[in-house]
Amino acid sequence: VTAPPTDVVRLQGAYLILVEMPGVASSDVSIKVEAVEGSHLLSIAGVSHDQEPAEFSVRDRGAFTKLFARKFILPGHADAARISHRIENGLLRVTVPLVPGSE
Repeated sequence: VTAPPTDVVRLQGAYLILVEMPGVASSDVSIKVEAVEGSHLLSIAGVSHDQEPAEFSVRDRGAFTKLFARKFILPGHADAARISHRIENGLLRVTVPLVPGSE
């Protein structure tokens, strides 16, 4: 499992988490939020399935599969119920809105 390069940017009313996930399709991204000891834990995971060259006869997959994962403890003013994400050109954009009036 690889911890991909990540940037966290503070915007007006939200945090934007940018995660490099080359080769990961939107259907292969998992975003989970769970309550842990009075706060929320955001887990981001993805898997890419590179195609092995046609001349290879693969007996055990692994070299062509990459797993990506990161975890973040969200601040108390994050609105965990409204988190959204999209992936485009290998860049995952996770938007974590803030509770209105908490800034």
